[in-house]
Amino acid sequence: MYYLTIYADNDLVEERVAYQDYAEAIAACGNFYEPRFARSVLTFSSEVIGKTFMRSYAQLNRLEDLGEDVDRSSPQALRAVKHGNAFVYSRSYRFLIESELGAQEADQMREEDSRDECDGSSVSRDPAA
Repeated sequence: MYYLTIYADNDLVEERVAYQDYAEAIAACGNFYEPRFARSVLTFSSEVIGKTFMRSYAQLNRLEDLGEDVDRSSPQALRAVKHGNAFVYSRSYRFLIESELGAQEADQMREEDSRDECDGSSVSRDPAA
């Protein structure tokens, strides 16, 4: 089982929608953008711990959503321009696909963060951030 979470402009759009197949979860991300060309590529980064898949993630940022503090020659800005040339999308998106173990690990990390906040420390380890 794979779980898809999608943020649009930091708003939660879908939270851990279940898919039987990883390819189905990837394809569901395509509901939020249109490729401009047949060979437009959205690259996902994956985390594998040991030999176990935990999560994959990708971002589509609009240049205007990066903020004034982001230099327009920075890697973030160049990636936003590249994605804007390759895809049509109306908002900035973050896509997160988690395995069952990846979702469990993320929940454990959030619980630890909550306890740390109660203790007075606040180090975030959220993999979706």
